[in-house]
Amino acid sequence: WGQSPGVMPWWGHHTRGLSKSNKDRARSGTDARPRIWDPRAKVSSEVCGAARATVTQLTLADARRAAVDEYNLHKQVKRTRSELARIAACAQSSDTGQTPLLLYERWLARASLASDGLTAPLLPNIDPEGGLAKDLARHGASVDASTRAASEAVSKSREAAARGRSRRGAV
Repeated sequence: WGQSPGVMPWWGHHTRGLSKSNKDRARSGTDARPRIWDPRAKVSSEVCGAARATVTQLTLADARRAAVDEYNLHKQVKRTRSELARIAACAQSSDTGQTPLLLYERWLARASLASDGLTAPLLPNIDPEGGLAKDLARHGASVDASTRAASEAVSKSREAAARGRSRRGAV
């Protein structure tokens, strides 16, 4: 091909940037990339209980159940966030129609710091110290409207957590 000595042929560029030992593995045909997951890995008895199962013994059904549970939680959190935005928009006396920035996140942070503040991960169970009502009042809602809106948001969050529990494990 008319290549001058010392110049790497075009088919050798896949080893550029690898360390010397990885280049040797790449040229010998062994896998040069580190493995992310080793199928021979064993899980300790603390994690799997007395069964001492290996990672490969965990079933596809277990993974599907976990994925469905995670998806259902995501749906419930999204629904609760939307309900809170609707409730906040109705409670505000101004016609801006905008939900205060990070309203849900502030409520979630306060609830997660309180004992028994979360019914499910990411779903607040209470309005600690009236923080959600204070946030709503600070953004234009009357005190009565913000208190009612906060209690309605808490009840919607509890309903979402109950829906999530009823769907848990259903594939």
